[in-house]
Amino acid sequence: MVESVHVSPQIHKLREIFQGDLSRKLNVSLTSQNFEPLPCNCRTSGDGTCGYNNMSRNSTVVHKVKCNSTGKVHIGNTQQKFKTRMQQHFNEVQKLVKLGEKSDSYTKHFATQFYDTNPSPTNQRGGITCIVIW
Repeated sequence: MVESVHVSPQIHKLREIFQGDLSRKLNVSLTSQNFEPLPCNCRTSGDGTCGYNNMSRNSTVVHKVKCNSTGKVHIGNTQQKFKTRMQQHFNEVQKLVKLGEKSDSYTKHFATQFYDTNPSPTNQRGGITCIVIW
């Protein structure tokens, strides 16, 4: 016959303290590579500059996009790479202009800038100024 062993609450608490201390020591200076900034990989326009101020591959950012023709500003946040989120914005503008698909306020405003012209990502990028606020 096997006897059950009673473990006091103090032993459980001590185990939690040791486990927490060990976890803290193991995780010191560890970061997720998913959220680390990566070097820009943009295909630059002839002048050699990144359209996203060399922050195209930063994740978890608050960004500001200014319409160069109207001065209106969009402030957004994303956990994705900044460039990936901007490409989504560009695709949504194209869908609204070409197919009439509704979307967010960013899309509604920037689509109004392209009813007479091609809303390609290159044309859209040329009409905006992007910065990462945080």
